[in-house]
This record gives sequence, structure tokens and C-alpha cells, in this order.
Amino acid sequence: MKPMTAVLLACLGILFIAILVSSKGITGNVVAQPTVYRVLPNYATTGEVFSVTVYNGKQALVKDTVPEGFSLDSDTGNTVSFSDKVYTYQVQAPSTPGEYFFNGNYFEDNAPRKIEGNTRIVIYQATDCLCGDFDCNGKVDEADVEKFNSYLLGREKPVLEKAIDVNNDGIINLYDVQIVKAFVFQGYQLAC
Repeated sequence: MKPMTAVLLACLGILFIAILVSSKGITGNVVAQPTVYRVLPNYATTGEVFSVTVYNGKQALVKDTVPEGFSLDSDTGNTVSFSDKVYTYQVQAPSTPGEYFFNGNYFEDNAPRKIEGNTRIVIYQATDCLCGDFDCNGKVDEADVEKFNSYLLGREKPVLEKAIDVNNDGIINLYDVQIVKAFVFQGYQLAC
């Protein structure tokens, strides 16, 4: 073997070991901190029952408080307490439309810390949605078409399902989104 080749191979070996050691050191030092966060819908209709899920990566004591006027599925007033890794509870929206905020803490080192994630939910009156108005904001536009497509992929939830069954066949599917697209982009009239 030529001396230059031997030196090159030795350098590559040292470089490989240095990369291996440094990558183990980096991955060994980076540890994702478990957290506590809440997932709830962005909107619901008056009187609707929906789920709230809290992921408790710290397995700490958690106290989550629902806004005034909401009803819990238990006898705990407006607060639920738990230390489970994943806890889901049912909430019934109030009869008054508006913007509401959930509030909750978990306790770490005897100090309260805010639950991360969703805190805000908008409650709409169940009859406020126009035909084809996916987000119930009072107009049928391109945003509704985009959200409708996301709904068909399982990524979105409409404020009021009956508002997006635009052909009134009892099934929400691609035919409904095509009708809304025709309304938004070509001026066709909605039948519902």
C-alpha cells in the first residue's frame, strides 16, 4: 500500500470515529422534555358535546378548568383532576354563542404551570350557518372549499354538518364539495 493511501485511510478512520462519537454525544444529550398539553376543537355549536384530551407527558397532577357555562360529564363542578398519561373528558357547550377559554395547570416541583396547547374555542349558534358555510363565518368562499377538502381527508370538522350537506342527500361527500366549488368559482346557486 502506498504511504499516501495509508495516511488517507487513517484520516478517514479517525474522521469516522470522531463523527460517531460526536453524534452519540449529541443524541445522548438531546432529550425531549415531556410536556402537558390540551387538544380541543376550534369551534362547536351551542349544546354540542365534544371531547377534550390532555396529554400528560410528565404524569403530573393536572387540573383542567372548563369555562363558565360549559357542562362536564362528571360531578366535579367545572374542573377535572387527574394524573393519567392521556385523559379524555366530555364537555357540553353552553347555550350562549361566543368565544371561550379553557384554563388549566399541572403541578411540577409543587409549582403550578400552564397546560400548553389549545385554550380557545368559539361556540356558534346551531342555526347561524349558511348552506355551504363550512366555518360558519357568514359567507361561502374559497376558505370553505379548502376546509371542505380537508374534511373529506379527515383533517377538519365543520361547525354544523347539516350546513355542508348542500345537496340534502344525508351524505357529506365529494358531490357536496363540487357544488360548493361551482358556487364559489362559477356562481351557481346552492339548493339548500
